[in-house]
Amino acid sequence: MMKLQEIISRAYSFSIYDRERIYVTEDFDLFLNNKKVAFGIDLDNYDLYKNNTIICIKNDDTIVGDLVISNKQYLKSTINHISNTLILSGNFILEYPKYSSVYYLFNLLDNSYKEVIRYESLKFILNTDDNLFLSNTEFITCFNYFCKEPLWQFSLNTIPNNPHNDNYNKEADWEVKKLIGVLEGKLWIALNHHTIIALDIETGALVHQIHTIANFHCSWLPSAIPLPETTQIDEKNHKLIGFMWEFYWEINPTNGAIQLYDLTNELSVKKIRSDIANFVLTDSKIYFASHFDSKIGALDRVTKKLTWEYDFKKEEDAEPRIMELQGNENLLGALSSQGILYIFECEQH
Repeated sequence: MMKLQEIISRAYSFSIYDRERIYVTEDFDLFLNNKKVAFGIDLDNYDLYKNNTIICIKNDDTIVGDLVISNKQYLKSTINHISNTLILSGNFILEYPKYSSVYYLFNLLDNSYKEVIRYESLKFILNTDDNLFLSNTEFITCFNYFCKEPLWQFSLNTIPNNPHNDNYNKEADWEVKKLIGVLEGKLWIALNHHTIIALDIETGALVHQIHTIANFHCSWLPSAIPLPETTQIDEKNHKLIGFMWEFYWEINPTNGAIQLYDLTNELSVKKIRSDIANFVLTDSKIYFASHFDSKIGALDRVTKKLTWEYDFKKEEDAEPRIMELQGNENLLGALSSQGILYIFECEQH
């Protein structure tokens, strides 16, 4: 089980990778395992990669990379102050000037720029080893890093049978809520109106449209996917997993079949439920946060039983509402609305 190891004040954001933890303070300092490795950074532009490299953008518009493994740094001091920057995997930074639809790929290895795409009103982005998937209010588009023209473009207007049953806006047209990821050669996309679709990554053709769940009845939800944007991809077990409120669901990526479990009886007696979207998926458990009850818990993925919970104490006479949860089987981080970061560590390691 997880055990509270550390409480960090004045935290703005954080990342957990394997046994490493990175956090940024309200003073613009970036820490790796309590060691300051950068200062004066842009609070919303840093990332951690698989080789334990941090790439961040400082407030003086300098990109700083490879801060951890060696003292070598990639420095670039020519970022335009009116540019937006998105950090991608590997050695690439995607930049686009404000009020412009032209996107540039910057290679940190050779300090080279390359115009890669022209795209209007970016809303979501998902990058894989080979492709870049973008969405706006009208289209989902697939680009290759080495080709300026899109490989395909899918219009949201072509999706049939809008049920118009979204709890928040029943009259809305189709809208992308999340690019979930790629599994079995399909791009999985969470939409409004309790719907998930899958597109063929080679052609952009609509393969699955998932909405209705048979034998699911709830007084305040339609008989459909409770909240599609909470769905994650479980590559190891080859399925899609969703968990929100008292409801857990699995989707078979081969045929799109969905199975839902109503855990109301299990969770209500403990006064806990999952009510923030970013739960932590491990091989055996789901760690989730109960925002309004100031708790976090662990759900066994096989038995669907609650196996662990932690009840937070008041912070400065206020309830510590958990805003974000990240982690894995080794470490778990929970950030509260008061800027307090709680670090938990598995007792077995």
